[in-house]
Amino acid sequence: MGPKKSDRGPCSPDAPRDVKVLWISPRSEIHSGHAVLLRCNFSSSRPTDVHFFWKKNGIFLKEGRELSFGSISPEDAGSYSCVVRNSIGQSTSEAWVLSVLYAPRRLRVSISPKDSVMEGKKAVLTCESDANPPISRYTWFDWNNQNLHHDHQTLRLDPVKVQHSGAYWCQGDNRLGVDRSPPSTLTVYYSPQTISRRVALGLGLCLVILFLAFLGVKFQGSWKRIQSQQGPQENSSGQSFFVRNNKIRRAPLPEGPQSLGCYNPVMEDSISYATLRFPVGETDTPRIGDAGTPEVHRPSLNRDNTVTYSVVQKRQVGDYENVIPDVPEDDGIHYSELVHLGLGERPLRQEGVEYVTLKH
Repeated sequence: MGPKKSDRGPCSPDAPRDVKVLWISPRSEIHSGHAVLLRCNFSSSRPTDVHFFWKKNGIFLKEGRELSFGSISPEDAGSYSCVVRNSIGQSTSEAWVLSVLYAPRRLRVSISPKDSVMEGKKAVLTCESDANPPISRYTWFDWNNQNLHHDHQTLRLDPVKVQHSGAYWCQGDNRLGVDRSPPSTLTVYYSPQTISRRVALGLGLCLVILFLAFLGVKFQGSWKRIQSQQGPQENSSGQSFFVRNNKIRRAPLPEGPQSLGCYNPVMEDSISYATLRFPVGETDTPRIGDAGTPEVHRPSLNRDNTVTYSVVQKRQVGDYENVIPDVPEDDGIHYSELVHLGLGERPLRQEGVEYVTLKH
């Protein structure tokens, strides 16, 4: 018997063989934006009539022998394979990984556990990015655009303080470029203990202010009372009780002529003063009164309205009405003041007792 012949001869039908992906261009690293061309190749197929299909990550992508990208992007990166099919069967190539290099992009700052943290806790800020190759250096900035001199991907604040509240952003760079994130705001609120201390401090401050205000009002009241007590002594502006006694007076004392009296109860010192002020009149002619005492008319207009002082004499109790001394009379000299009673004609003196209230 001769050797057994093969069931399939050299021209027998067969599925495509040695299918693989060829990287046509570019022949160097593929960067984002480059034009890329891939081709599906095989060694043999019987019959030679074949069809080509492309898959990305195992999912059908398109039909055709070549796969081209006019401007490749990072989203085009992945695992590619091609399928060659004829009437007998089909063959699939090994996966070919397409890697696209690009500068950092889509940077953002994430805050954990959340963007509102109580003081004394821990806050971790992470600079998330998308880059190929990965970012080699990070830089952190605060809300004042001040460099925090921290070159790691995460920024830890432990314990976090209220002064840490504000916006933060990060910057990342690799050998292809640099990018920065938009700002993210961290809010740090006071703990209950701090709030209690601040409330107590505020209440204490309010109490101090109220106490000082009370002292100020009390001091002002005391000052007004002192001023009102000193007023009669300084300018004789206190109320005085003036009594004119229209009765026959006793014989004049040896010390001097008798005159009308005016008792000022405010002035209790051993010595008080009396001043007679007369409004401006037309004449200055003396006349004799009913009691036999000399009276003086208003001075003429051409004379100076100066102060005229009464005769100074010892106070006699009999010269006053409705005035009873509380203490025995002393030898002090007493004076009284008669204020300006206004302009115009003074009425003639009438019989009876007249009372005048004099203001301080």
